[in-house]
Amino acid sequence: MYKDEIVEEIHRIREEYARSLNYDLSAIVADLQSREFEGEWEEVDLSRKNDPKNWNDSLLKDDTLMNDRENLVRKESNRYRILKIFYDTLGERSNSTLNESDIVGHLVEKREMSDKEAESAINHLINEGLLQSAYFGAISITHEGFKEIEASIKYPDRSTKHFSNKAIHFYNIAVAGDYIMGDNINTDLRGTNISGNVAGQVRDNAQQNASNFSQNINQTVDEIAKLIDSLRDIAMNFPEEYEEQRKEALDHLEDLQEEIITPEKRKPSKIKANLMALGGTACIVAGHIAGATDFVNNFTDLANKAGFTLSDLNLPQLIQSSPK
Repeated sequence: MYKDEIVEEIHRIREEYARSLNYDLSAIVADLQSREFEGEWEEVDLSRKNDPKNWNDSLLKDDTLMNDRENLVRKESNRYRILKIFYDTLGERSNSTLNESDIVGHLVEKREMSDKEAESAINHLINEGLLQSAYFGAISITHEGFKEIEASIKYPDRSTKHFSNKAIHFYNIAVAGDYIMGDNINTDLRGTNISGNVAGQVRDNAQQNASNFSQNINQTVDEIAKLIDSLRDIAMNFPEEYEEQRKEALDHLEDLQEEIITPEKRKPSKIKANLMALGGTACIVAGHIAGATDFVNNFTDLANKAGFTLSDLNLPQLIQSSPK
């Protein structure tokens, strides 16, 4: 066979088998490319490699790689979840600590992870310098750990130094109670530790909560629209040194307007993620620019009318600065 004929044969095999079996014939390509010929290529017997019966080992390897990737994201999300607990509870108070056994017990009770998973995640965070052991069993969050969470709140769609955007997104979805992925419900134990029967209940509850969420917004949609317009006007006047925050605020306000005002696009997890990001901007400008107080107050009203408190959005700085 000539080289062009072999390439055509490879393409034919891809179209015939790869679509149905989701299998990349890279093994055949690598095999052909490893043969060094000049001019014409020698006859190559592809019949054995064309037979799907001979692909079992490779397919198993592909499945193993897929499971490994999912497992890594799950472990990373577990670490983010634990660091977030320290951030929400302690803030940046270096002298404050949480007891490791209390954290592990809480996560196990909530069926979020096993005790071994929680302990492994805590040890990893300590080794990475995001948490630190104060004394026996007591752990505190470091400044580096605090900055990681701040960055993830400010830019929820971006990866941080220690966490991928996939892990952050996974956490935000789970925390909002949205376990539905497309038309499927996440019924396996990876990432949620929820059994199939309980998952069905979670699905029903999530659908009911989504319906209630949309109905509540319908009652205040006009007020929400006015608050978004007001926040947009304030953001447009951010000074030049806050240009980045201005652009981010406008982007998130645009997303919120589309998600909240359009009934078919209302998804609690997405709205919450955008509110968290907008809240991060409010934290940055608070007390530093003209109109910051109005921005923070309007943001708080917007979040409340959308069904979220500042505690729900994990914004301790705004909670502390809000009027009692």
